[in-house]
Amino acid sequence: MRVELDYEVELPQPQTTARLWLPLPLDAAHQELLAVEHRGNCRRAGVFRQAAAGGRALYLEWSDEAAPRLHAVVTARVRERNFLPPRAAEPAPPPEAVCAFLLPSPMVPTDGAVRQLAAEITRGKHGAWEKAQAAYDWVVDHTRRDNAVKACGLGDVRTMLADGKLSGKCVDIGSLFVALARAAGVPAREVFGMRVAPSRLAPSLGKSGDVSTAQHCKTEFYAPGCGWVPADPADVRKAMLEENLTLQEERTHKLREALFGHADPDWLGFNHVRAVNLTPLQDGPALNYFMYPYGEVDGVPRDAWDPERFRYRITARPL
Repeated sequence: MRVELDYEVELPQPQTTARLWLPLPLDAAHQELLAVEHRGNCRRAGVFRQAAAGGRALYLEWSDEAAPRLHAVVTARVRERNFLPPRAAEPAPPPEAVCAFLLPSPMVPTDGAVRQLAAEITRGKHGAWEKAQAAYDWVVDHTRRDNAVKACGLGDVRTMLADGKLSGKCVDIGSLFVALARAAGVPAREVFGMRVAPSRLAPSLGKSGDVSTAQHCKTEFYAPGCGWVPADPADVRKAMLEENLTLQEERTHKLREALFGHADPDWLGFNHVRAVNLTPLQDGPALNYFMYPYGEVDGVPRDAWDPERFRYRITARPL
């Protein structure tokens, strides 16, 4: 499926400089960036590879001559993904590039309580697929979505476990799965992106038209013989909340089965790294994740989680 993302952005007129970064779709086996077009009154623009973030961004810069305005159109293609457990014995170790996703990050630890819990959850399980399935099932069973959490959440796993509050939004729930998988020796990662089309699984899991607040973090684990496999416990919990489902209902069983090893073409991924320093480097601190438009006016970050005050609108149109 091809999809078009239309961005309209306005920033206050700067005294010196305004800057804007828009995350762009990843190129991967199941999706690709086809085109980026933009017009406006910027003095500098370009597509920059975000080496640390595993993706690219459209970067724009304005001087003090006029209030910044931007209209950009991003076109991408995305395909359905379907995986089954590998039949053959798993080779070891995984490729070197994959091993980076076994390492802890500031928000996603793999020691202490996380390692102990992962060992309990995956006891008796063998191979990446079985261990990831066990972690996924545990997260679905023990977390809950909290719509009061701002944006997509912080994904602070250590605090979640210390407080015993296993609730939040997609980054929180997804990061817990990633931490448990990594602690069990399974490479895993968050993938930060956006809903771009209606979902066949549940109305709440898809979006088209105005998608300014339709950002969503999915997760993946690496299984030898398969590659990167999608798993989305956060969306199971989102659909459960929206449809008032319990864990015991058949509808829930179907959702949790559909969201492990499978992904519909209703979502585009942007990047997969935390504590992000952008290219060109931002003046503000490292971003927890890069999923929303990020802008700075005279070196001061705008609130990317508030499109009304930031003044941006994103529209998705399946083609």
